[in-house]
Formats: sequence, structure tokens, C-alpha cells
Amino acid sequence: MMEQESHTMNAELLINKVRENKAIYDASDRNHSNRNFIANVWRKIGEELSMPMKKSTVFADVSKNIPMPTTKIIPRFSQNS
Repeated sequence: MMEQESHTMNAELLINKVRENKAIYDASDRNHSNRNFIANVWRKIGEELSMPMKKSTVFADVSKNIPMPTTKIIPRFSQNS
């Protein structure tokens, strides 16, 4: 029973840490699309919860879950050509 309480407590702490760092989940936050910023936030959270991660691991996890935008270039022709 003690182990389950510990996991619940860790989950609650993690949830609170994420809530404190809006950039992780709020797309309107100016740092939301900054992968380095987000990776550093996750590293900091890991350290605060005594669960440090390698920076490269965090970055890889974050980057593979973020879709890259695609842009289409549509040529415009002048009517005076």
C-alpha cells in the first residue's frame, strides 16, 4: 500500500510541476514551440522530482511528438506578363 501512495504522490507532484510550466501544454504560450526551452523545462522538472534525464533523451522524446509544419508555395503570376 505504501508503494501505491508513493506513486500517487509522485504523479500529483508531476502534475503540479507541469501546471506550473504552461509552455509544455499551452500552444498559445510563446515558448511552446521552442524545443530547447521545453527540453530544459522537462530536465528541470526531472531534477526537482529526483528523476534526472539525459538532455538528448528529453529532446528526442519531445521532437518526435511534435509535428513539423508543412508549407506549400503557390506561385503567383502577374497579369502584366
